[in-house]
Amino acid sequence: MLNHRGRREQLVREYFFRIAKRFTPVLAVDAEGVRFLVSTGDDVIGRVTFAHRGFDEGAMHRLVEVLGERVGTTQPLAGRTVLDVGGNIGTTSVYAVARFGAARAVAFEPEPGNLRLLHQNVVANGLADRVEIVEAALSSTDGEVEFELSGEDGGDHRVRVGDPRSHGDAMGEAERTVVRVPAHRLDSLVSDGRVDLSDVAIMWIDVQGHEAQVLEGARSVLAAGIPVSIEYWPYGLRRAGGLETLHGLIASSFRTVVDLGPPFLEGPPRDLPAERVAELADRYTGPVGFTDLLLLP
Repeated sequence: MLNHRGRREQLVREYFFRIAKRFTPVLAVDAEGVRFLVSTGDDVIGRVTFAHRGFDEGAMHRLVEVLGERVGTTQPLAGRTVLDVGGNIGTTSVYAVARFGAARAVAFEPEPGNLRLLHQNVVANGLADRVEIVEAALSSTDGEVEFELSGEDGGDHRVRVGDPRSHGDAMGEAERTVVRVPAHRLDSLVSDGRVDLSDVAIMWIDVQGHEAQVLEGARSVLAAGIPVSIEYWPYGLRRAGGLETLHGLIASSFRTVVDLGPPFLEGPPRDLPAERVAELADRYTGPVGFTDLLLLP
């Protein structure tokens, strides 16, 4: 009965969300002391966050639990820093600090619409002194990158690399609006003193296929033996020309890959030696095949 009531509430909230976009660009949702402002024009992150009173908190809880088991503590983020690459509207950074005990988070986000909500959500949760926002993408070079915008999903904006049709155009990516945004190598920010790796518990990366380039520009993280969480999406990685590069970086820099599975599926985590990570490309196929990976040094 409780599950039925919960599902009914979600359906009602989804219906309200779709109606609300006619009247307001932003809605707020509260859940157990955490507040998120979401765009009513965002039919994925915004809609799901509003309907479910949060976004992927369960998946984050699972990752933190598995990380804690592997490093031998029940609170692996406690008192430490989280690097949130692809910060979006702040759900990961806010959860890390407000729910999982992180002392602070550094969120990297280049898209202007997401940035407005990211700033607002940090302030709305009283975390302005604990969440630092870097208004840029992370990549393998410093300067600017082309950035293609998704019309309906604020979580699917992507750095464009090369010909948008060279590795598939299943979602009409070639027709997307493209803007230029600032980009940094994380290594440059570390060298400049803007990012301190000494107390980083984990680097969390969800950048829609640009993960290889982020790690190429984050050799200091790899050298420091910091655990990394990534979304592993072979279709997106191929489009960005980074699938094989990512496999090589993982195989050479980590010891174990923990396949946590997609956030919407329950199942036991599966460990894989890092040198065998390429096998996962045959497990998660097609434009929608993806999983979350925890990379352990």
